[in-house]
Amino acid sequence: MKYFKKYLFSILIFFFFFGNIYFIITGVSVSKQIHEYEVNEEKYQEENTILETEVSKISSLQYASSMSASLTIDKEINPIYLNNAPFALNR
Repeated sequence: MKYFKKYLFSILIFFFFFGNIYFIITGVSVSKQIHEYEVNEEKYQEENTILETEVSKISSLQYASSMSASLTIDKEINPIYLNNAPFALNR
């Protein structure tokens, strides 16, 4: 019984030692993956801000006026509204 306890204790120490080594190795690999995700997130945030500025430039009135000038659209067109009865009913 004494030898059994002695071997059992040494076997448990052996498993705890290698179990801790396993958890340390997996923790390091998980931390590498987390770091890669953080780097990718920073890249995506930079790309997102660039795309937001491009969209705001395209949706601005200055962009529309510059495009109309480059396409030689100089006349202002009077819109015809369909909520007026004579236009809707052809009178």
